Amino acid sequence: MRSDITQRKLAEEALKQIQQHYRNLFEEAPVMYVITRNQDGVPVIVDCNALFLSALGYTISEVLKHPLADFYTSQSRTELLECGGYQRALKNRFTQEDRQLVAKDGRIIETMMRAVPEIDKDEQGNVKGALSTARDITEQRQIEMQLRMKIDELQRWNKAVMGREMRVIELKREVNELLVKSGQRRVILPAISD
Repeated sequence: MRSDITQRKLAEEALKQIQQHYRNLFEEAPVMYVITRNQDGVPVIVDCNALFLSALGYTISEVLKHPLADFYTSQSRTELLECGGYQRALKNRFTQEDRQLVAKDGRIIETMMRAVPEIDKDEQGNVKGALSTARDITEQRQIEMQLRMKIDELQRWNKAVMGREMRVIELKREVNELLVKSGQRRVILPAISD
């Protein structure tokens, strides 16, 4: 009997260590983690890691038991609830999707989100919720936008310069043709196509 108690205490201690190990991985992960429970088709936050809280500027009590959609922009909320994003996550059909989170101070945080169903199921065998990871890609999106703007500007300049260059070539050709017709020698450099 004493051996059974000792083995049980050792097993409990090992379980506590494993749980603490995974809790540390969860909390220290370089991505935002959110665990939700399905409440009538709405994902309600039951846990999240420190990065999620610090990125959004909320405390744990301001986040727990609130719908995940409360922290989304209206477009992302629509994709989550009305376009089937959460249902895809529960059925393990959710790949990576862009989502926009709203921080407490109103900042928009662009994220690349991935969600998978929780392993736990209810008595009827339905998935209880989902585990979501989100990577902040705000800076990447800003750089992409700046790059698109610079490319557009470069294309406008290229078009303007090339239009000007083509006109100069055309004028050179016309001047040379007029010089030849008048019996004079060409004095302007030949055009590129000459």
